Amino acid sequence: TTEPFGNNERLTLLRSGLQLNWNLTADGRWSAFSQLALDYEVETNMNFPIDDRAGAVASAAIVRQIARGKRVQILLDRFQNMNDDRSRNSVTLIGVIDF
Repeated sequence: TTEPFGNNERLTLLRSGLQLNWNLTADGRWSAFSQLALDYEVETNMNFPIDDRAGAVASAAIVRQIARGKRVQILLDRFQNMNDDRSRNSVTLIGVIDF
């Protein structure tokens, strides 16, 4: 859906969930995780014209630990809102460098 928001979005979200992690290799360089969470938008200015505040998030990712403090992951998410007005899928490539 096209969402008519400007440059000043406001969102307060409560999330409760469970995350499971697995090492795929003995050295820990490859791992995977999955997550299931429930969301509720407590306060938002993004609920007009769509007011669908409660939903679930299902995620899965594969992670490559390149070196200490450096990793790359591919994350798949499914956001499913209760009224199905704002449900969507996403694929995200994330690079992390800790300083």
